[in-house]
Amino acid sequence: MVGSRGLIGVLLLSLCAGDALAARDEIFALVVTNNRSLGRKRPDLQYADDDGARYHTLFRTVAPRENVILLTRFDAASRRLYPALSEEVKPPTRKEVSRALDRIGRRVSAARRKGRRTTFYFVFAGHGHVRKGKGFLELSDGRFGPDDVERRVLGRVKAHVVHLLLDSCNSFFVINPRRPGGKRWATPWDMTIGFSKRFPHVGVVLSTSAAGEVYEWSEIQSGIFSHEVRSGLSGAADADRDGRVSYDEIEAFVATANRGIKNDNFRPKVFVRGPWSKGRASLLRVRGARGRRLRLGRGKRRLWIRDAEGTRLIDLHQEKDADLEIRVPVAAERTFYVQERVERSGRPVLRQFQVGGLTSAPASQPASGPVTPGDEPVLLASLATSPVPAQGRGQDEIFEEFFAHPYGPQAYEVHIHERRDAPDPVFGISPADERRMRHYLGSMARADRHDRLLLGGTLVGGGAIIGALGAATMRQAYDETGETMSYVLMIGGGAMIAGGLYKLLFRSEGEKAYHTFEGELCRPGASAESVIARTEAHLHAMAAREYRRRKLAEITAYIGGGLYVALGMALGITMARDERLQDNVSYMLPVAVGAAGLGMIGLGVATRYLETPMERMLRLYREDPDLSISVSVAPVRGGAGVGVSGTF
Repeated sequence: MVGSRGLIGVLLLSLCAGDALAARDEIFALVVTNNRSLGRKRPDLQYADDDGARYHTLFRTVAPRENVILLTRFDAASRRLYPALSEEVKPPTRKEVSRALDRIGRRVSAARRKGRRTTFYFVFAGHGHVRKGKGFLELSDGRFGPDDVERRVLGRVKAHVVHLLLDSCNSFFVINPRRPGGKRWATPWDMTIGFSKRFPHVGVVLSTSAAGEVYEWSEIQSGIFSHEVRSGLSGAADADRDGRVSYDEIEAFVATANRGIKNDNFRPKVFVRGPWSKGRASLLRVRGARGRRLRLGRGKRRLWIRDAEGTRLIDLHQEKDADLEIRVPVAAERTFYVQERVERSGRPVLRQFQVGGLTSAPASQPASGPVTPGDEPVLLASLATSPVPAQGRGQDEIFEEFFAHPYGPQAYEVHIHERRDAPDPVFGISPADERRMRHYLGSMARADRHDRLLLGGTLVGGGAIIGALGAATMRQAYDETGETMSYVLMIGGGAMIAGGLYKLLFRSEGEKAYHTFEGELCRPGASAESVIARTEAHLHAMAAREYRRRKLAEITAYIGGGLYVALGMALGITMARDERLQDNVSYMLPVAVGAAGLGMIGLGVATRYLETPMERMLRLYREDPDLSISVSVAPVRGGAGVGVSGTF
């Protein structure tokens, strides 16, 4: 057995080997952000350029300056905050992205030839959209879609590991576009058999909302998702304190940060998958990063960290038993401020800590005891404080529960357990899809109801006429042949009446689908995306059943029509040969029976070539996701008219 000293030696050697391997890692990052929208219907963003500057600062703590490139266009306010950076950045155009990728690709190849392990981060913050199943990011002069990601990003930068961080709507479909004619929504399984299978070394952290909005908050001067990710990558997401933030940890951190947001429409929809589909794969190694080290100590803490200009850099809410150490992305000689929310006399107040003393505090932020700047860890409990009223800064009511729930080892385990038991999430469904689905199903239900009542009434009426004709024939029949014909007519009429009553009394599939949809949406805690996805899948299954029923009805019409034609011919031949039958039965009977048979055959032909309203509407819905359908059914002479209108 290995003694305790030997075991300690092995552990130290392992740590040293890990640190040596980390030292041989070389990190590269391309950050692209864009405030402008290519579409007129979406307003420009305000803080994507600020997100770009803060991502640039974050990656500069783990990579040399020449390995980190920022492409953005600063507005006037951001130029005042980042004057030096604004002079060197290039605009977020397709040409500049291509140039930056070529430059990084050459540096990555050179590092690999030296035997170094390379890691590349591609970050985007801005608008995104989807067309015909393909998502795209909006640069200032055009789209950047799935082919660009695969050919330009992954094709030119041959790093050992690639991390894609995309803060844009529909970013899931930038990575994993939908096939033409396929379903309009997607699940993680689509990523498993698609992008992740082709590029196993690539990890993704995506904001996947399909609502057409990228949510920003003026209080943090940032996109919600990007701010959460950067806060987690500072080390606040490092639940096991191993000095790195894993994909599972960043997912749990973001989910916990958003857990208190009551309105689901404002909660970022997130998809996270690590390289080689490993949730414990490292997203960022915090240990060894440059920046100020801040030890929080044990205790439940709700903290905001701001730089000397008052910009909110990091949010976190530490669990009671956690003991986090975070890296604040500021230079050693710069001042930053830690604000903690506490309860005093039943009122929330802020107390503030100042770290560093070479930069004077802004007038709006009272200074507290300065701490000598440097790279040594600073213990929060050792700092002097000064109270600041919580209401001193404006708050947005929508995000007042932002980071309301504490995060730490317990919250991490809870999230992993919930994710394991939860059904797969659904991506690509927006609130507009919910409204369209409700309109679509309501129209379908109304069309089915009118069609059902019309067909049911027709069957009952027709069956009654045929049954009455059979009964009249029975009274005039004088032999077995006449009685048999009468029974056939009465049985056929009775079957038609039974079918008609069934149509009149029971809801159709379309009506059931509409009522089920509304009922599931009203259930507490129901996910609209999952309900819509299940409903759409159910509708496609209904269409398949409709097709099978239509084929069965066609065959039944052919067989029944053939039998009635044969019966009419047999009755006519019998009447022609037997004069007594001519005296007791009208010559119109065989003609009527034969005509009914020909009508049934004609109905079978029409059933073969005419889609049902459900089949037609589902086909249009499948081909055009933006379809707005209106359906009307009106009785006309000899049947019913079905009208489908919309934008096709």
